[in-house]
Amino acid sequence: MALSESINRLHHGQRPNSLDRRKARNRANWYSEPATAKQLAKLEYFGMPFEPANLTKGRASELIDCFTAIDPGREELYQNRPATPEQIDRLRSLGENEKRAYLRGKQEN
Repeated sequence: MALSESINRLHHGQRPNSLDRRKARNRANWYSEPATAKQLAKLEYFGMPFEPANLTKGRASELIDCFTAIDPGREELYQNRPATPEQIDRLRSLGENEKRAYLRGKQEN
């Protein structure tokens, strides 16, 4: 249940169960944590202006969702961009079974 749904229940006299409260609390904690390096890299790729020092995971997620809704073609380009040198090194270090599993997982996403 989303945080807004839990708040709505409380507003209308319904008490959310403990799992609802825990999920809402975890979401609130996650939302206010600093943006991840991957989120910052994706925003930079999109060329979106942002202030990295004050950007939270939640706000970065909202910005990314907004941009991908506006320009889905750019999102597709991002998802299909060439592998980074770090990714190439990682693939080289894997055994054949691990490589197949990794590539299969990438194709499913």
